[in-house]
Amino acid sequence: MIFTEMIYDVIIIGSGVAGSTCAKTLVEKGCSTLVIERKALPRHKSCSGILSPRAWRFIQDNFGEIPKSSFSKPDYLAGVNFCFPNGMQMPVDFVESEAPQVWRKEFDYWLLLQSKAEIHDNTNFLNFEENPDYIKVNCISHDKNVSYRCKYLVGADGPFSNIVHQLYPEFRKRFPFVFVGQYFYDADLELAQNRFHFFVNPKLGYYSWCNKKDQFWNIGCAPLKPGRFLEFQRRVEEHLKKKHGLKIRRILHADGCYENGGMSATNHYLFGRGNVLVTGQAAGFLDFLGEGMTPSMISGKQAARAIITAQDTGQPLINLYEEMTMAERIHCSDTWNPLQLLSAKPLEADVKKAIMKLPAVDILYVLGGIAKLCKNYYGLGWGIPMIKAMLKRFLTGHY
Repeated sequence: MIFTEMIYDVIIIGSGVAGSTCAKTLVEKGCSTLVIERKALPRHKSCSGILSPRAWRFIQDNFGEIPKSSFSKPDYLAGVNFCFPNGMQMPVDFVESEAPQVWRKEFDYWLLLQSKAEIHDNTNFLNFEENPDYIKVNCISHDKNVSYRCKYLVGADGPFSNIVHQLYPEFRKRFPFVFVGQYFYDADLELAQNRFHFFVNPKLGYYSWCNKKDQFWNIGCAPLKPGRFLEFQRRVEEHLKKKHGLKIRRILHADGCYENGGMSATNHYLFGRGNVLVTGQAAGFLDFLGEGMTPSMISGKQAARAIITAQDTGQPLINLYEEMTMAERIHCSDTWNPLQLLSAKPLEADVKKAIMKLPAVDILYVLGGIAKLCKNYYGLGWGIPMIKAMLKRFLTGHY
C-alpha cells in the first residue's frame, strides 16, 4: 500500500517510550498523530529493561498498570549494587519504592498501543523538507517511496537519530558514540538477583553491568576502544569468575546499540528547529547508569505539551520546549555530577548515605574508584566540559 501525501497534525519518528508518550499526550488533546517505525512491530530493543521508581510513577499516572506479560523475573529490583575491582560491594536501596523490570519488546509495544495513535511500521524515515505551511516527510515502506505532510515533526528515533543528523550534520563528530553490548548467560552468579549491579572498574570499559532476567543473567559492557567489544566482554566475564563466582553453562544471544552519554554528562541537549522537535535519547536524555526510559518518557510528554501550547498560543515552539524540559535536563545531568550524587539523590538512591556507612578506608577506596572510572571519559572529550558543568551547577544552582 502506498501512502501519498497523507496529512497529520504531528508525525513522530520512532515508536520507543519517548515517541509513545508523546503520541498519547497529543492524541488525548485531539491531534491527528502518526508514529513511524522502521522495524516490524513489536520489535526487539537492546536494554536492561529496568524502570526507575520515577518511571513507574509516571507510567501509573499516564498509562495505568504495567501488564504482567511485560515483566521479567525478578519483577522488581530493590536498588543498585556498586561493585569494585577488589570484590567489594556497596548496595544502595531505591529511596521511595522498588523498580519494575520489564522486557522492552512487550513493554514498548504496550505503551505504543495505549497511545491510540496511527502506526506505520516497516517504514524507514529518509528525510524531511520544510515548507512555509507544512513539513513533508519522506520514507520508504515495503520498498515503495511514500510521503506525508504534517505541521509538526518529532524525532524520537534514539541516540543515532536521523532527524538529528539532518538538523545538525556535524553533531555526530562532536560527541563520539559508544557501543554498548550485552550477552544473556545461562549461568550461576554469586550476586543478589534483585539488584542492578554496576561495576566501578575502569578496566572493564566505560560502563559494565549485570542483572538477572528470568533464568538468565544479562551481562554487558561498553568497550574503551571501537571494535573491541568481545575483548572487554571477556574481561567482564573473567572479573565475575574471580570475584563473584560466575559459572557459565552456556552463552545465549547477544545484542547491542550505540549510546551517547556525553550529551547529558556535559549538559549539551538538542531541542530541534522551527516546528521540528527532538526528544528522548535523540535529544540527549540518558542518566549515569544508562537508564534512559524515565527522561525519555518525561521529555516525550513535554514535547507534546510544547506542541499543544504553541498551536494554541502561537508562542515559539522551541522556546516552550526548552522551558518545559529544564527540570528534567537538570535532573538527568545531575546523575553524572559527582557533587550532586553525594549531596542529592538524582539516582533515586541515597549514595551518600551508603558511602558514609563504610569504614574510612573504604570510603577513600570508593571515592578513588569513582574518580578513576570518570577518567575514562576524558578520552571521549567529555572531561573538561563535565568539570565546567559541575562547577557551574555548584556555583549557580543550575547548568
